[in-house]
Amino acid sequence: MAFRVEVETAALKALARAFHVIARQATVAHMVFQPDTLLLRAKNKEKTAYAEFTFETNIFNKYDVPEDVFGDERVEKMFFMQHMMKHFKSIGDLDQVRLFTLTFDSVESSEYILRFDHYAGWVKKAFHHFSEPVEMKPVTTRPKENELEIEVDKLISILEGFQRQERFLTFILDSEGVTLKNYHPPGRPKSVRTETRLNANEFALYKVDTSNGPVTFTFPLLGLRRLLTHGNLETLVLTFDGLGDRSPLLMWSLLPEDTRINGIFLQSLVATCSKDSSSVVRNASVRKDRARDSVMNAVPVSSSNLQTDGRSMGCNGISQFTSTERGEKRLRLSEMASHESGEEVSDFQRDLQEYRARRSAMEQSDLVQVFADIWNPEAGDASGEDDPDDYVESQAAFG
Repeated sequence: MAFRVEVETAALKALARAFHVIARQATVAHMVFQPDTLLLRAKNKEKTAYAEFTFETNIFNKYDVPEDVFGDERVEKMFFMQHMMKHFKSIGDLDQVRLFTLTFDSVESSEYILRFDHYAGWVKKAFHHFSEPVEMKPVTTRPKENELEIEVDKLISILEGFQRQERFLTFILDSEGVTLKNYHPPGRPKSVRTETRLNANEFALYKVDTSNGPVTFTFPLLGLRRLLTHGNLETLVLTFDGLGDRSPLLMWSLLPEDTRINGIFLQSLVATCSKDSSSVVRNASVRKDRARDSVMNAVPVSSSNLQTDGRSMGCNGISQFTSTERGEKRLRLSEMASHESGEEVSDFQRDLQEYRARRSAMEQSDLVQVFADIWNPEAGDASGEDDPDDYVESQAAFG
């Protein structure tokens, strides 16, 4: 029995905005058909952000989904956002669409049809294929002890004061209000420090448990910017537990009333970052940059040994040693030419000879193992310091 969903222009534009938000987080999305709701779900590749749009059936002109196929199961289909965004890229163009229809034949169907009926009388059809769905849902419930509600326009204006390249944002909540500031890794002072303060009376709802002191959590700023910029939201509700360390930040919102439709709301989950002293998951690329700086400033080590280690670990940035060898070869040829011509050895060539002697004496040094540890993604950080730039956001909140 066929599945058929129809929506008119206003609801279609809300559906398109949901696709835009999801497309900026994930390459695939899940469409879940339930007897009384239609869900759109997506999770980013790093499993640090989860978004779910809920559409109640009263917004659809027709929600023709056979009830006998459900039972205790839901009908879930996975599709590629690249295919969908070809038809929903421009939300303004959807004003010309009178009716949108999504159809597929059965629960086992692998093909779906998109049909756009325009006011001008012409019809556009597109055929695409579903992919095999995988389990995707947040494994957390909505916490109740801490809840904030704020107007989205106000929050956007506050975030405009932070630099675009900021990766993390820190919230510090106490009984009187919230302090927002850009994140400063320990030991890495920044020239620009941004901090703003919101009093509790500036929130439509401010319920925070501060019995154990201020609540502090840090989370990726990019995910919040995307949600606010492309979600067309009116108010935003943030809920979180009192720990702050590796805890999920749950955000949800009703769509604005000017869409003239009811029954649509967004739920988004973003994992917060670990505390400075509790990081166990690291970003190898940042450590590689730090290792390059160490290599450039360190006592010279055998280039042949480092090349071997680098290749076995799939490292980049070892070309500086190969270029050094090529330079030495040219210098040896220069020395031979100088010797044959009877010219005196220059100060630079004497320094080069001393350098070779020191390097030869240190070929078996433990420094080789030190560099290998720095480059090895599985090894610990040789610096002994934790840095939030090294963090990959917590995956504990996701299934």
